[in-house]
Amino acid sequence: MNLQLVGLIVIFAAMMASRRMSEKASHFLSDEDKERMFNAYSSLKKISLFPIIALFLSYFICLTAFKDKLPQLNNIFIGLLFLYAVITYTMQIFKIRKLNLPKEYMKKYMAGKLIIFGSVLFFAAIAAYSKYAGL
Repeated sequence: MNLQLVGLIVIFAAMMASRRMSEKASHFLSDEDKERMFNAYSSLKKISLFPIIALFLSYFICLTAFKDKLPQLNNIFIGLLFLYAVITYTMQIFKIRKLNLPKEYMKKYMAGKLIIFGSVLFFAAIAAYSKYAGL
Protein backbone atom coordinates (compact mmCIF):
# COMPACT_ATOMS: atom_id res chain seq x y z
CA MET A 1 0.00 0.00 0.00
CA ASN A 2 1.22 3.50 -0.83
CA LEU A 3 2.56 5.29 2.27
CA GLN A 4 0.85 8.55 1.34
CA LEU A 5 -2.47 6.72 1.11
CA VAL A 6 -1.85 5.44 4.64
CA GLY A 7 -1.22 9.04 5.72
CA LEU A 8 -4.49 10.20 4.15
CA ILE A 9 -6.36 7.37 5.85
CA VAL A 10 -4.84 8.43 9.19
CA ILE A 11 -5.92 12.04 8.58
CA PHE A 12 -9.46 10.92 7.72
CA ALA A 13 -9.65 8.70 10.82
CA ALA A 14 -8.31 11.57 12.95
CA MET A 15 -10.94 13.93 11.57
CA MET A 16 -13.68 11.44 12.40
CA ALA A 17 -12.28 10.88 15.92
CA SER A 18 -11.99 14.63 16.48
CA ARG A 19 -15.55 15.13 15.35
CA ARG A 20 -16.80 12.45 17.75
CA MET A 21 -14.83 14.05 20.58
CA SER A 22 -16.33 17.45 19.79
CA GLU A 23 -19.83 15.98 19.80
CA LYS A 24 -19.21 14.32 23.17
CA ALA A 25 -17.66 17.51 24.52
CA SER A 26 -20.73 19.54 23.56
CA HIS A 27 -22.71 17.61 26.18
CA PHE A 28 -20.75 19.55 28.82
CA LEU A 29 -22.08 22.86 27.48
CA SER A 30 -25.26 24.56 28.60
CA ASP A 31 -27.58 26.10 26.02
CA GLU A 32 -26.19 29.52 26.95
CA ASP A 33 -22.62 28.29 26.37
CA LYS A 34 -23.59 26.84 22.99
CA GLU A 35 -25.16 30.13 21.96
CA ARG A 36 -22.08 32.09 23.03
CA MET A 37 -19.87 29.72 21.04
CA PHE A 38 -22.08 30.01 17.99
CA ASN A 39 -21.93 33.81 18.15
CA ALA A 40 -18.16 33.82 18.65
CA TYR A 41 -17.48 31.45 15.77
CA SER A 42 -19.92 32.87 13.23
CA SER A 43 -17.69 35.88 12.54
CA LEU A 44 -14.53 33.76 12.52
CA LYS A 45 -15.99 31.37 9.93
CA LYS A 46 -16.83 34.23 7.59
CA ILE A 47 -13.37 35.77 7.88
CA SER A 48 -11.44 32.49 7.60
CA LEU A 49 -13.04 31.61 4.26
CA PHE A 50 -11.39 34.45 2.32
CA PRO A 51 -7.74 33.47 2.88
CA ILE A 52 -8.37 29.86 1.87
CA ILE A 53 -10.12 30.93 -1.34
CA ALA A 54 -7.24 33.33 -2.11
CA LEU A 55 -4.73 30.58 -1.40
CA PHE A 56 -6.38 28.11 -3.77
CA LEU A 57 -6.84 30.71 -6.51
CA SER A 58 -3.21 31.79 -6.30
CA TYR A 59 -2.12 28.14 -6.35
CA PHE A 60 -3.98 27.47 -9.60
CA ILE A 61 -2.74 30.72 -11.16
CA CYS A 62 0.83 29.78 -10.23
CA LEU A 63 0.32 26.29 -11.66
CA THR A 64 -0.34 27.76 -15.09
CA ALA A 65 2.44 30.36 -14.84
CA PHE A 66 5.15 28.10 -13.37
CA LYS A 67 4.49 24.63 -14.80
CA ASP A 68 8.16 23.72 -14.58
CA LYS A 69 8.22 24.28 -10.81
CA LEU A 70 5.40 21.93 -9.82
CA PRO A 71 7.19 20.15 -6.93
CA GLN A 72 8.21 23.46 -5.36
CA LEU A 73 4.71 24.89 -5.80
CA ASN A 74 3.19 21.83 -4.15
CA ASN A 75 5.60 22.08 -1.21
CA ILE A 76 4.87 25.79 -0.78
CA PHE A 77 1.12 25.19 -1.04
CA ILE A 78 1.18 22.40 1.55
CA GLY A 79 3.27 24.58 3.85
CA LEU A 80 0.86 27.50 3.47
CA LEU A 81 -2.12 25.23 4.13
CA PHE A 82 -0.46 23.97 7.29
CA LEU A 83 0.33 27.55 8.36
CA TYR A 84 -3.29 28.53 7.68
CA ALA A 85 -4.49 25.63 9.84
CA VAL A 86 -2.15 26.58 12.68
CA ILE A 87 -3.25 30.22 12.59
CA THR A 88 -6.94 29.32 12.36
CA TYR A 89 -6.79 26.81 15.22
CA THR A 90 -4.78 29.23 17.35
CA MET A 91 -7.40 31.92 16.80
CA GLN A 92 -10.12 29.41 17.72
CA ILE A 93 -8.31 28.43 20.90
CA PHE A 94 -7.87 32.04 22.02
CA LYS A 95 -11.50 32.77 21.23
CA ILE A 96 -12.77 29.71 23.06
CA ARG A 97 -10.64 30.44 26.14
CA LYS A 98 -12.17 33.91 26.42
CA LEU A 99 -15.61 32.31 26.70
CA ASN A 100 -14.68 30.55 29.98
CA LEU A 101 -16.30 27.28 29.00
CA PRO A 102 -16.32 24.21 31.27
CA LYS A 103 -12.95 22.48 31.72
CA GLU A 104 -14.33 19.12 30.59
CA TYR A 105 -15.33 20.67 27.28
CA MET A 106 -11.95 22.37 26.87
CA LYS A 107 -10.05 19.13 27.49
CA LYS A 108 -11.99 17.22 24.85
CA TYR A 109 -11.89 20.12 22.40
CA MET A 110 -8.10 20.48 22.73
CA ALA A 111 -7.57 16.72 22.48
CA GLY A 112 -9.55 16.65 19.23
CA LYS A 113 -7.47 19.47 17.76
CA LEU A 114 -4.23 17.75 18.82
CA ILE A 115 -5.33 14.53 17.15
CA ILE A 116 -5.85 16.36 13.85
CA PHE A 117 -2.51 18.16 14.10
CA GLY A 118 -0.77 14.90 14.91
CA SER A 119 -2.28 13.23 11.88
CA VAL A 120 -1.25 16.09 9.59
CA LEU A 121 2.29 15.92 10.95
CA PHE A 122 2.25 12.15 10.40
CA PHE A 123 1.16 12.69 6.80
CA ALA A 124 3.88 15.32 6.25
CA ALA A 125 6.49 12.94 7.67
CA ILE A 126 5.31 10.14 5.38
CA ALA A 127 5.32 12.46 2.36
CA ALA A 128 8.84 13.65 3.17
CA TYR A 129 10.06 10.11 3.78
CA SER A 130 8.53 8.91 0.52
CA LYS A 131 10.08 11.77 -1.42
CA TYR A 132 13.56 11.49 0.01
CA ALA A 133 13.67 7.69 0.30
CA GLY A 134 12.64 7.42 -3.34
CA LEU A 135 9.46 5.43 -2.69
